[in-house]
Amino acid sequence: MTNTALWLRLFDEDSAELATWEQPLGGADTTVAIDSAEVRRRFRLGPFGGSLFLHAIRVRGHDTVKCALDFRLDEGGVITSTHDANAFPADRYAGVPAPAPEKRVYLWVQNRHPVPIPPGAIGLAPMGDEAVRPWPGSVPPFGSRAIDVGALLPSVAWPRQIEVHAGRYLVRPRYEVLRRRTCFMAHANVERTDLTPDPRLAAVVPCWGAATC
Repeated sequence: MTNTALWLRLFDEDSAELATWEQPLGGADTTVAIDSAEVRRRFRLGPFGGSLFLHAIRVRGHDTVKCALDFRLDEGGVITSTHDANAFPADRYAGVPAPAPEKRVYLWVQNRHPVPIPPGAIGLAPMGDEAVRPWPGSVPPFGSRAIDVGALLPSVAWPRQIEVHAGRYLVRPRYEVLRRRTCFMAHANVERTDLTPDPRLAAVVPCWGAATC
């Protein structure tokens, strides 16, 4: 179709609307860049933390947008990239690193739904440990919060990893590792609690799952 575009709405951490606009798209396989610095200049915004919602409009046959987040500072020292999250609200996520010395780890909680996340609904635990430490904060509809992993689990340190007990409120959250002016971002991994092993897999081949036969 012609006149295809992205509809975008930017929310701050408390879900207040900062800006809404459309960005035209080209033809098939179009790539478009949204520069946060340019958005701040255009709408005269100060520093903020929040979420950007994107909807592909006037698109025929396929309305899914693949996106990547590239985070960097012009003065150097910080460069990291992560891709879009799948839309599967899981009970648990795995693989968030516990903080190492001189590092801080933040789990970004971004509410994608029009209902609040209540206090204590999200918690963290060391991998393999069911003693969950609830996070006492709440998140308004379309709001964002950063959980300081080290503050919530002060006795857990790298190389241990953290499991997120998300209660299906989150869609594959990102985490951020900070060391002075160095930053890295990545996704937590979905733990599929809706799947069960198929016992017939062991009979597919004699060496199923083995390095050698």
